[in-house]
Order: sequence, then structure tokens, then C-alpha cells
Amino acid sequence: MNTGLTLVSVRTARILAAGYFTAKIKLWSLPEGQLLCTFNADAGINALAITPDAKILIGGSFGPIELWSLPTGKALTKFAGPQFPVNALIVTRDGHGLVSASESEPLIRIWSLPKGNLLGKLEGHTDGVNALAITPDGKVLASGSKDKAIRLWTLPEGNKIGVLEGHRADICTLAISSDGKFLVAGDESGVINLWDLEKRVLLGTL
Repeated sequence: MNTGLTLVSVRTARILAAGYFTAKIKLWSLPEGQLLCTFNADAGINALAITPDAKILIGGSFGPIELWSLPTGKALTKFAGPQFPVNALIVTRDGHGLVSASESEPLIRIWSLPKGNLLGKLEGHTDGVNALAITPDGKVLASGSKDKAIRLWTLPEGNKIGVLEGHRADICTLAISSDGKFLVAGDESGVINLWDLEKRVLLGTL
């Protein structure tokens, strides 16, 4: 799934972060496009996430999960991730939790921030997890997997509350509307499905 480049933007701080498979990370100011700094992670970057206060950048890789200060890129801490490469990261809305996933295992992990204590594991998928999304109210986590299913979980409890099925290929990306009512999922065949999150029904294919 990794293309060698991962991008994430910080709107409030006007920063664009790019992580590379070569373990390099670059930060630019927006909209000027001025390079702020370049630094190295321990391993190639597969995923990036930013805390809601735009103060911490988090990187997932073939090594540990790492944290850096924004906008300086100063290393803060790192904690041991799973034995498989982390390719999906998302921070909870309160900024106190981090959700991670790997395309190489069916588990989803929840960590505390910034210390990195493992808070729990979500089990239910039968293959690796490629994508994560959280509703605007922070109460529901959606996960998309190579098992072609989308699973819904409560946060912070991690209870299973639903399964959305209808894709015929590995799900690779998820997005939730700003009102939290709709979920868009894309798979490796190029199909994009639109779901009603409240009724948990497929509305159509784009």
C-alpha cells in the first residue's frame, strides 16, 4: 500500500508535513511553501497524524511510533509499536488517544498520548487494516480492511457496533462527512461507496 510518500497538513498552524519511505520528514509553511525543517525518523514513514492542538506530529513506520514537536520537528518521544509496520494512524478528538493499524495484521491498537501506553486492542477484522476514520463528535471509529469490510467501534470503549459490507476489493481509504452522517469508502478496484452512518446502509456507488 505504501507509495513512498505520506502527506498531512495542519490547517490551524499552516504547516504541511511530508514523510518519506526513506525515513525523512519535511515541514513546510502554508501557503508560502517555505521549507521549515528536515529531519529523520527511525524508519521509513508509512503514516502521519497530528494532534488537534497542532503541537505534535506522530509518525508510524516499520519501527517505533515517533512523536515530534511542531513546527520545529524536535524529537519528543517514541514508543514501541506492533511488530508489523504501522500504515494507518488517527488521533482521537480529545487529543489524548492514538489509534494505529497495520495492513499486515487484523488488530487495531489504541494508545495514550503523549506517553504511548497501550490502552486496548480491537479485534474483529479477519485481515489487515488499511484505513481509519473518526466521527466529528469523536464517539465512533470506522476501520477499513483487506477483508473488504468496514467495522464500526465506540470510542473510547472500543465496543463493536456495526459492520458495513459491500466492497469486493481491499478497502484502502475512508472519510467521514463534517456532520458525521455519511461515510465514504474507497477500495483498490477504484470503487467508492457512500454509506449512511446513522442507518448503516449503502446509499450508492460513486
